[in-house]
Amino acid sequence: MKEGKTTLAEIKDRCPVRNTVLAGLAEVNPIVIFWMLTGQPVARWQAEEVLGVLSMITEENYSLDTVDVVLYSEKVIVGSRAYISL
Repeated sequence: MKEGKTTLAEIKDRCPVRNTVLAGLAEVNPIVIFWMLTGQPVARWQAEEVLGVLSMITEENYSLDTVDVVLYSEKVIVGSRAYISL
C-alpha cells in the first residue's frame, strides 16, 4: 500500500456492500472489484467509477489520489506498435 492512501478493502470494511452490488452500481464487471481488492491492475475509468459510487454511498471523498489502486498502463497496443493515449 502506498503511504497515506487507504485500500478498497479498508473502505469495504467500513461500508460492507456486496461486490456484485458495487459492480452493478459502478457499471463494471464484478471481477474488477476482485482485481482492485487483490492489487491487480484495472483501467482508470473502472477505478474512478467504483470510487465514485463508494463516495456517494459513504458520503466520503474517494479518488485515485486517496485510494491505493493499481492501474493499467496508459499505453494502447495497436498491431505491433504501442501508442500512448493522451
